[in-house]
Amino acid sequence: MTQQQTYDKHAATFRKWADSIAKGDVEEYISCFAPDAVVEDIAMGMETHGVHNIRAAATRWFQAIVDQKITIFAHLEGDGHSAVMWELSATVQGVFTELSEDSQPGSRFTKRGMSAFRFDDDARFVWERSHWDRASVLRQIGAPNEQ
Repeated sequence: MTQQQTYDKHAATFRKWADSIAKGDVEEYISCFAPDAVVEDIAMGMETHGVHNIRAAATRWFQAIVDQKITIFAHLEGDGHSAVMWELSATVQGVFTELSEDSQPGSRFTKRGMSAFRFDDDARFVWERSHWDRASVLRQIGAPNEQ
């Protein structure tokens, strides 16, 4: 496979991943991951192994965090890894305990971050490591809704 073909396959997975987050579609989100994938969220101190556990975490996230909008700003490829820079804005509807138990329903937050990935031959994620600023998000979700 050429470098461009690899880039295109990975870009298609990133688009599907971002679209599934925006729609809150757990099954579409899970379809981006290989069965034995590992997801590391550095800010929340979470390491999730396997699609069963990733599905459970995503389901709880999509129930607590709604109206998500995600924008991918950059897609980089190299040395067997891919990375995207992204911005996600969303509204708190419930509690995702790994993030905080002190969130105000209706609070809107924006988080900016970077995720690095490794892919299998079918362009599914086998590993993701996500980095973002937890303190900034906690300030935003703890603020009363000003609408």
